[in-house]
Amino acid sequence: MSVSIDKWDAETAAKRLRNRRRLRLAGIIIIGVVLLSILGDHPRAKNSSSDDWARFDGRQVRFIRLVDGESIDVCEETSRDIVTVKLLGIKPFRAPLNVSLANGVDSELAGKEITLHLGQTQTRDDRGRLMADALLEDGKPVSGELAAQGLALVDRGSTSAFIAAVERAQSQARKRKIGMWAQ
Repeated sequence: MSVSIDKWDAETAAKRLRNRRRLRLAGIIIIGVVLLSILGDHPRAKNSSSDDWARFDGRQVRFIRLVDGESIDVCEETSRDIVTVKLLGIKPFRAPLNVSLANGVDSELAGKEITLHLGQTQTRDDRGRLMADALLEDGKPVSGELAAQGLALVDRGSTSAFIAAVERAQSQARKRKIGMWAQ
């Protein structure tokens, strides 16, 4: 049995040294790209969910208007910023929003204080809307009010704590043929 021993000449040593330097440079470049992506993403991460929890969860805001069958605009008292809230527990009808019913809800809720309770795991949806349960001063969910007016449907896949109230409101609207159920 013979063992082959590689000859180490100057050319082989230089070649291996160049390869080692290339690998080291590639590693440094990869680490640099990873660090830059982390630093580039940090400002967005900082301003998202943790700030939303501190800023909105359990806080009162003022109702501004109904945006669609699942969203409302609210205003913070401290900053006067208008924020769009996607209400948990409901989804819109496929048909266009009934403008007269929406105006009725707007006038009924205009200026009222509502308390927001953010979703359990995610504070914003893919459209940037704040995801929350919104409660009126009497403790009724705003999503239940929209379902009661026939402007929204129950979203059974939602994490809302008020699904049962929304289902009851939708059932009553359907029986009375209110809103979209009148069609």
